[in-house]
Parts: sequence; C-alpha cells; structure tokens
Amino acid sequence: MTMIDDVADRTGLRGFTTWAEVDTGFWVGSTDGVFLGTIEREAADRYLARDAVSRDVGEYPDLAAARTAVLERIDQTLPSAEGTRHP
Repeated sequence: MTMIDDVADRTGLRGFTTWAEVDTGFWVGSTDGVFLGTIEREAADRYLARDAVSRDVGEYPDLAAARTAVLERIDQTLPSAEGTRHP
C-alpha cells in the first residue's frame, strides 16, 4: 500500500491529508479520521476523482490535480466538517 501525505490547509482541517493506495490505481483520502473521497486511475493520464459521497468531481491528467480537486470540494461534500476542525 502506498501512502501520500499532504497538508490539509485548503480544507480548514488541521493536520495531514493521507492518500492510501488501497489497490493498484485506487486511492482513498482521509484527514483526522474523516473520509474525503477516492481517486481511480483510468489510464496513464486520466484520474477520476470522487468526493466523500461518491459523486464525480471530475477527470484529471495526474494524481496531484485529482487530489487537489477532492480537497477543494470538501466544504460542499462535508457540511459537518466544521465539527471536525481543531481550535
């Protein structure tokens, strides 16, 4: 399993966002125990991002762009994210 950590400053959540490659070409994102979404590699230059409720976020040319897109959607996806923020 591959792990990729990013600072989760765009989400307002403090700490790190972890992307775990749980299967070949399939990543699951979380931060502070909150599920953020998934990314699936469809082809070498095509990554399909989905939010925490499995809605399509979009297709992206690389993993980094797909991760960013999922993080940018967190406020729309998780209205209860306010309760997970740390002072």
